[in-house]
Amino acid sequence: MKKDTNDLPPHAQTQIRELEELPEDKIDTSNAPEIADWSAAERGRFYRPERRRFTLRCDPDVGR
Repeated sequence: MKKDTNDLPPHAQTQIRELEELPEDKIDTSNAPEIADWSAAERGRFYRPERRRFTLRCDPDVGR
C-alpha cells in the first residue's frame, strides 16, 4: 500500500518517483543496519488498524 505523496514538496516527489523506478539490484542498503533481535518489539504500538463490524448475508446457493 503506497502512501499519498501529494502533500510533499515537488523535489521530494521527484526523488520518490526516481527511487520507485530504480531496479532492486541498484539499491545500496549496505549502510542500513539489520535488526536481528526482535524480542523487544511491541506489536501495535504505533499503528492500530481501524476495526469495523459489518454483517454479510449470502443466499444458500452461494459457495456451491
